[in-house]
Amino acid sequence: MCGIGGFYNCTGGSVPVKALKSLWKGLEARGTHAAGFAVQWTDADSPIVVKQPGPAHQLNGRLKKWIGRGGNTQFVMLHTRFTTQGSSDDNRNNHPVVSEGMIVTHNGVLYNDSDIIAQLGVTPVAEVDTEAINIGLRHRSPGWVLDEIDGSMSVAWVDSTNAPNEVNLMTNGENPLVIARTKSGDVVWASTKTILDQSQFKVKSFFHATP
Repeated sequence: MCGIGGFYNCTGGSVPVKALKSLWKGLEARGTHAAGFAVQWTDADSPIVVKQPGPAHQLNGRLKKWIGRGGNTQFVMLHTRFTTQGSSDDNRNNHPVVSEGMIVTHNGVLYNDSDIIAQLGVTPVAEVDTEAINIGLRHRSPGWVLDEIDGSMSVAWVDSTNAPNEVNLMTNGENPLVIARTKSGDVVWASTKTILDQSQFKVKSFFHATP
């Protein structure tokens, strides 16, 4: 069990930093072995990725540093990790997982990741099962990932090579994912509605993502 969440700035306003930190605090209940985030500035070539072993609150200072007042931030992706494969002491295994030009946060457990990686003929950079998603997204497609990779997955990812300002969200239905529109018109997502409700985001509408 891991936690994924984040915020996408659709309106050009400032990121609500306090609300974002409250969302990350809620996600911490889903995993404390490691935590990480990716931040994309509106004028940057690629997102900044920060992650480390330990609970999310230990990274609050660095999150605040990279977001600042939130006026130049396109999106923030959040992850809290409950380790199932790949030691959290090796930061390459922690999320966001960075490989193949993909930045991926994943909630779930995969069962045929080794077979997928071998099938596509790619040498992995880490031991975490999530990397099979990175590789599948780069060398095949999102639909292929959902059809061919066995296990549970709710995923947020960015193709930092081709579309660094776009966040993609998907689920295969085995893990929860809630996507919401805030009253200000921006987008926020979280693993569960309870975590979203407990955050400081003011939600106008939401839906539970389906495959």
